[in-house]
Amino acid sequence: MTTLQSLEIFYAQNGYEKDGGAESKWFEVKFPIFTLKLPNPEWRRKIIYLHDIHHVINGCDTSWKGEAFIAGWEVANGFGRHFPISLLITWTMGYSMFINPKDVVEGYKKGVRDKGVIALGMQKNDLLSMEFAELKNRVESPSDSGMGFSGWLTFILWLIISQIVLLGPFILALLIIL
Repeated sequence: MTTLQSLEIFYAQNGYEKDGGAESKWFEVKFPIFTLKLPNPEWRRKIIYLHDIHHVINGCDTSWKGEAFIAGWEVANGFGRHFPISLLITWTMGYSMFINPKDVVEGYKKGVRDKGVIALGMQKNDLLSMEFAELKNRVESPSDSGMGFSGWLTFILWLIISQIVLLGPFILALLIIL
């Protein structure tokens, strides 16, 4: 099965369009009591398939539990360093630390060992036509070693950054109002 076929199954299982909504002008972020509809900028449309492949590789759905794991995983393996997508990833990590902290930590620990799909440097067509099992073998590390002291320090740094990205706008607004 190709990576594209795996993605199409993932999209169907999670109620998305065949392209995952990459061509839509809007995307939705579902919270427990409301849904936020946001513009789907060109930079997000170009890269969202990589984020979705990360879900498939890690066997995560698009619930907040799945997004928490993927946010930790993507931050750990460098996907979070690609601006402006990094803002969404670190915001998701920050929010998820309040609702699914264990999943963020588990995702981060796995992400430290794995290689992100973006690090492979492949063209989109080549990546999507690749056998999914081969892609998974290239990305996932067979090692189950821990993060070590420096890994935990880096996690704490990212945790602080994620909270700044999450809470910064609210704090700034309060400072302006007061």
